[in-house]
Amino acid sequence: MEFQSKYIIKDDWLTLVLKCPSFRLIMEGDSMQCLKNKKDMESEHFTCLLNSTVFLFSKVQTGKIDQIDFLEENNFHLIDTNIVFEKDIEGGFKDPKDYDIRFALADDELQTVDLAGRSFLYSRFHLDGKFKKKQADILKGEWAGNFFKKKRGDSMVVAVSKGKVIGFLQLIYDMPRATLVIDLIGVDSKYRRRGVASGMISFAETYCNGFKRIQVGTQLANMPSLRFYQDIGYKISSSYYVFHYHNLVESKKGHE
Repeated sequence: MEFQSKYIIKDDWLTLVLKCPSFRLIMEGDSMQCLKNKKDMESEHFTCLLNSTVFLFSKVQTGKIDQIDFLEENNFHLIDTNIVFEKDIEGGFKDPKDYDIRFALADDELQTVDLAGRSFLYSRFHLDGKFKKKQADILKGEWAGNFFKKKRGDSMVVAVSKGKVIGFLQLIYDMPRATLVIDLIGVDSKYRRRGVASGMISFAETYCNGFKRIQVGTQLANMPSLRFYQDIGYKISSSYYVFHYHNLVESKKGHE
């Protein structure tokens, strides 16, 4: 029977898009102790992956120095510092004059995927020099497209001007915490600084019922995004380092 790791979880979607086995390394609880213990199956599995063709990623709280040291000792590289913002739900949505804001329809898929594929500069995939920009753009397009395939997200809000999707807001419902989570947000470059992003967020706060808080994560490198969320009342709640590990060299075992 194949070993089922508790701490190294295969990401089937990334594996498919990157055409490379991709895994998320969970650094919680006793994971590091197990990964360090050479007699533990978790450690053996981890070592095997490090020496195979693979992409690994992990997220750790910025204060967890022991976890950071462990990842760096195993040739993981710091790619991104993720800043998490939160605020209370306010609502009070007002219809904009120059465009419409509504929940996404199936017919919005192609335009939304296209917009997502050209709206990002600071995602962890764009910041990682091992990924080409085109590859990172495709990842973001596919990410938004997964909402329409019912693979990711619970709802999506779009802003539309003259039949054209000019903004989208992909949302996840964290019901146990009564928190509305912004998973992905993008606005056409021609329509930025015109209240499109804040309008979509206000729409979500007003019409996605049952939530007390709204949360979003953004990159420390993305200064415009940091300023935007602070300007509309968000406060920093936590921060994380995001690490990537790349090994595109086939294991030598089969050639010995």
